[in-house]
Amino acid sequence: MKQLALGLVVEVTLGLETSVSGGNAELVHALQRIALRDAGPRAVFLWGAPGSGRSHWLSACAVDALMAGRDVIRFNPAADPFAGPALHPDAVLLADDAHLLDDAAQVRLFVRWNEAKENDAAIVVTGDAPPATLAVRADLATRLGWGLVYQVQTLSDDEKAEALIRHAHARGLRMGDDVASYLMSHGRRDLPSLIAALDALDRSSLEQHRPLTVPLLREVLQAPPVSRS
Repeated sequence: MKQLALGLVVEVTLGLETSVSGGNAELVHALQRIALRDAGPRAVFLWGAPGSGRSHWLSACAVDALMAGRDVIRFNPAADPFAGPALHPDAVLLADDAHLLDDAAQVRLFVRWNEAKENDAAIVVTGDAPPATLAVRADLATRLGWGLVYQVQTLSDDEKAEALIRHAHARGLRMGDDVASYLMSHGRRDLPSLIAALDALDRSSLEQHRPLTVPLLREVLQAPPVSRS
């Protein structure tokens, strides 16, 4: 998965093994068991503050599950749960940001969660708080707390720099420690913002046929934001 022509950039998601785990080793192990369908819990709930990486770990689990031949199904908040893709023992249902779901979508997730349990499918859900205090219906919160629950630990600055380099390498880009250090020192240091800066850096490198260097990064950071509609 590398750059396309005309300045377009392909989003690259690291798998569980290639991601920087930091203090999330136990969480990663649980998701690996889900992805590989090892014996064990079939439901995992991940929670953490914005920018902690909970959505990344959900996507990394999807990468590993797909590579293992699993049927990965993203929860659609707007879809009739009874009309959605069938859940079965080799399926993994993923639902991000449960706390943002409206009442109708919460009911749909409740139905899908029950379907997953009845059909021995795996399910991974994320939110901004543990199930007991999550801003959702009480019956859904109860379901979300039935499996393993992990708080996502935010990476240290050194770990974020390493994660940034790994994301760049996954795109086929050569990023040196100097570029990663400069970005950590001069930009927002939450991982989503760092990845967004890498997107812009990747695009500029491609358009200008220039390698990833500190001078190019300075230009990118000083440029006005570009709409990505």
